[in-house]
Amino acid sequence: MKTIAKSLTLAAALAAALPLAARADRRDDDHDGRYGVPPPAYGMPAPDHGYGPGRVPVRRHDWRSRELARIRGEMAALDARRAWFHQRWAGRPGKLRKFDRWYFVERAALERRWGQLAWTAMR
Repeated sequence: MKTIAKSLTLAAALAAALPLAARADRRDDDHDGRYGVPPPAYGMPAPDHGYGPGRVPVRRHDWRSRELARIRGEMAALDARRAWFHQRWAGRPGKLRKFDRWYFVERAALERRWGQLAWTAMR
């Protein structure tokens, strides 16, 4: 019974679509001229890179000098902190050794950052 119902439903759907298929125009209506000229293709505008006639590209390298100045400031603050600590704990060699271990690790990290920026500047 189910196959008969499916077959009848399929036949009804095809019969309803038959007049539409008979009236269908097989031509591409966009380009046959009945609806006018198709609109022009709109492209994306060209990106503005700062180049062109009468324009000079602006390059900013002052970030490197700002970073070097910041590292210099951090080194000076670290040295001032070390001087204060050595003055405060002059009689405690264990504390001084412990602080100096931390100080040299921090100082090496700052010098590594300094060296990377200086090497980049030399290239």
